Amino acid sequence: MTDLATGLRVPQPNGRVWCPWCGWRNALLVALAISMAQPTAMITLTQVGASFADISGIMKSFRRYVVADGHELDSVWVVEAHRSGRPHVHAFVHTAAGVETLERAATRAGVGRLHVARSALGPRATASDYGFKGILGSPRGSLQAVRGLEEHRLLNNDRLYHGAGLFRDPAGQRIRKADAVACVRRSSGLWYPEAM
Repeated sequence: MTDLATGLRVPQPNGRVWCPWCGWRNALLVALAISMAQPTAMITLTQVGASFADISGIMKSFRRYVVADGHELDSVWVVEAHRSGRPHVHAFVHTAAGVETLERAATRAGVGRLHVARSALGPRATASDYGFKGILGSPRGSLQAVRGLEEHRLLNNDRLYHGAGLFRDPAGQRIRKADAVACVRRSSGLWYPEAM
C-alpha cells in the first residue's frame, strides 16, 4: 500500500502486536499511554531471575510486599536484556511508597538491586525512551526495530507489557489501557498506521 502523505510503499497494516510494521506503532501507543498516566516513579529491578516464570514471580512478590506495607502499587513493567544478556525489569508505577519501602519489598522478593527514579513525569517522558527502547530506538520498519520487537516478545512472554492499574486519563482518573491508547491516538494523530 502507498502512504499518500509520503509516497512510500508500506506493508498493509493488520494491528497485530508482533507484526513487524504494526508492532512498532503499538509499542509507541503504549509508551505514550504510560507517559500520559504520569507515573510517580520509574523503577529498575536487576537480578530478577533467568526465566520469565522467575521474573513474573518476583514481580508478583514485590507488589505483594509493597501492598502488605500499606501502599497501593499500580504498575506497568517490561523485561529487557542488559548488555551482559541478563534480564532486568523497568516498571512505571503509581505509588506513595517511599524508597525505603520499595527497597525492603525488593529485598524480600529476591531482587538483586533496585533503582528508583522519582519525578513528576510529563507527556512524552521516559516511557518510550526506556521501557521500549529496543523497539522504538530504531526507525519503524527497520531491521533493528524488527529485531528489537522480536527480542522484546521473547523476553516478555509474548506480551508488550505486564501489570495493571497504571493507566490514567489526562485528568488523572484511572482508565483501561484500551481507553488510554484511544486517547493518545486522538491527541497524537496516530489513528491510522500510515499516518506515522
